Amino acid sequence: MAILLALLLWGNLAAAQDTPQRQVPPAPAEQALSIGPSDCGLVTHYASHMIPDQCWQQALNVTFDADLGVQRRLGYGKFNGVALSTPMPIRRLYNYDAPDGVHYMIAVSSDKLWRATNAGIFTALTGAISPTENTSCTQTLGKLWCVNKQNGLFYWDGVLTSTTGASAGPLGGLIGNFRNRVLVADVSSNQSRLYASGYLDGTDWTTGAQSTAPFIQPITGVNDGEHVTCLMGTYGDAYIIGTSNRLFGLYGFDNNDFQLRELSREVGCLESTSVQDWDGSLMWLSRRG
Repeated sequence: MAILLALLLWGNLAAAQDTPQRQVPPAPAEQALSIGPSDCGLVTHYASHMIPDQCWQQALNVTFDADLGVQRRLGYGKFNGVALSTPMPIRRLYNYDAPDGVHYMIAVSSDKLWRATNAGIFTALTGAISPTENTSCTQTLGKLWCVNKQNGLFYWDGVLTSTTGASAGPLGGLIGNFRNRVLVADVSSNQSRLYASGYLDGTDWTTGAQSTAPFIQPITGVNDGEHVTCLMGTYGDAYIIGTSNRLFGLYGFDNNDFQLRELSREVGCLESTSVQDWDGSLMWLSRRG
């Protein structure tokens, strides 16, 4: 019995000697990293009384009232607590930074444009728009440019109290901007073409041979039934244009080198207002979702 136990013990010792031992790597050396002053660190959720006294001036997540009361922001701001003077549905909202530095919120209702500053009270701009056609707008060349298929192209400069018409502009339903030009598409009887204004002049629509002259770019065949549905904006180095079934990119800098390239013939764009540049990617609504 003693001999059997000795043999078992010897076997276990031999197996233990044959098993390689796991090497434990040494712990990395400690490092000191400077992260700057922490007296006014980012506070995004805690109650306002937990923010250090010296940080009130820098705190962006609290609001102050007239009695110096402090409250945590609710994630939204009150804006336009008073109804529009003529209660018409608001169809679209746009931001507009005027050349004098004033920031405006522009509301497109069913019959006119409205402007509001940070005070949140909307004032109507003189100039009626079509109650039946959708009005689209974009900011470029220091102005807010808008278009619809009935009133055509018009703009507001942030100075006058009325909009100004650009009578030479096309009667389109979509508007954008690229390389300091105003773009218009979805034009009646020419729904498969892209119209571009003159360089630095949104009121110039007389085509010519100069590199800065306005131009008309066919997107697909002329009125072939596949009309432009989305002016999707600039992404990368191209202006993206969508039909219901295909995507195109306008490349170049002037009339000497503008080129239209087909990007996809399997994915299109259904709704221009669905296009968003999000997290470094371009997203929109298509027939595939």
